[in-house]
Amino acid sequence: MPQAFMLGSLVIKTELIITIASFVIGFILFYFLSPFEKQRTKQLLDTVSNIFLTLIISLWIGKILWNIDVFVKDPMAILTYPSNTLALYLALILTIGYTWWKWIRTFASYQDHLYVFTTIFLLASFLNSFMEQIFFQTNWQYLVGLLILLSYLIAFSGKKATAVLANTMLVGWGILQIFIDAHVFQFAPDLIFYLLIVLLGVLQIVLYYRNGGRRL
Repeated sequence: MPQAFMLGSLVIKTELIITIASFVIGFILFYFLSPFEKQRTKQLLDTVSNIFLTLIISLWIGKILWNIDVFVKDPMAILTYPSNTLALYLALILTIGYTWWKWIRTFASYQDHLYVFTTIFLLASFLNSFMEQIFFQTNWQYLVGLLILLSYLIAFSGKKATAVLANTMLVGWGILQIFIDAHVFQFAPDLIFYLLIVLLGVLQIVLYYRNGGRRL
């Protein structure tokens, strides 16, 4: 399969097409797999889609800031520059801050949105990895790891609290990345990033059970 496609003078990478398709399918699959009522599912999907959009915009802001000299000389040239890991870190900070200010009002709401976000992210990651394995013969160990995480998630969806499932997925995914070190789509975060993800998941599970298994 070609690495990119030409659309007029615009070059569209195959990886970008696969990534977009993976997230679109991930959103659709979650709608049918959701343990929430339909109305609540629609509300959560609407908010999470806005969160992903905020992340994309923040990635562009980060890319511009890290390549400001290129952007000043030729703004259109920035289109050809990939976002790096530093841009991802900045985008995550901006997205988390804006999300808490704009949409998240309580920890209970945070837990539901975290569940939706992690589920869609894992679904999209699995689909992305699966398609890349078919077309480019990439890391099959990561694909198997994601399949195990998703199988656990689907098997216990509606049986375990969303807070427990979401944070278990954070811990599981973080550990998977520590040992396999696969790219997160086009990004390659540092080890400390995955350690923080695991620590966050463990702390939130502990807080959940210390609270008597009630929503925070």
